[in-house]
Amino acid sequence: MGYEDAETLRSPPDWDSKVWRYLSTTQLLSILEKHKLQFTRTDKFPDPYEGTLPDEILEHLNDDSTDEGLPESARKDFEGEIILEDQFNSIKTFNKTFFHNCWNYKNYESKPMWDSKSKDGEGLAIVSTADRLKQSFNINDHLFIGLVEYEDYQNDVVFD
Repeated sequence: MGYEDAETLRSPPDWDSKVWRYLSTTQLLSILEKHKLQFTRTDKFPDPYEGTLPDEILEHLNDDSTDEGLPESARKDFEGEIILEDQFNSIKTFNKTFFHNCWNYKNYESKPMWDSKSKDGEGLAIVSTADRLKQSFNINDHLFIGLVEYEDYQNDVVFD
């Protein structure tokens, strides 16, 4: 298995570009002791909105009169729950099924990332490339690597 491309994910355009993992000293020690990266289930992220759809989208999708406006990859189940892609039972199931390990895809350091991931200025960054990260996983691992794109649902998303 190993790394796979996914149509629904945007792969890094340059696999030789730097990736940064900002973490605390405790997190680094855990990686070194266990020889493993920690992956966090989507619904366990500290941000309660991570992995969710904005209220405006949910209202639009849940309005029975707008079924024809659902994206091609979305439909409703018999209870009215939104289903994205056939392999997902619902957005809630998706968030309990997928695990993430987040890296920053930039060729330079990020002060906001340092501030958010280190405690009292005590932290560090692992710097690698997207390709080396991809190659570091075992052939038996089943994973996807993709860039996260955040939308401005207030200004950029238009409903018909």
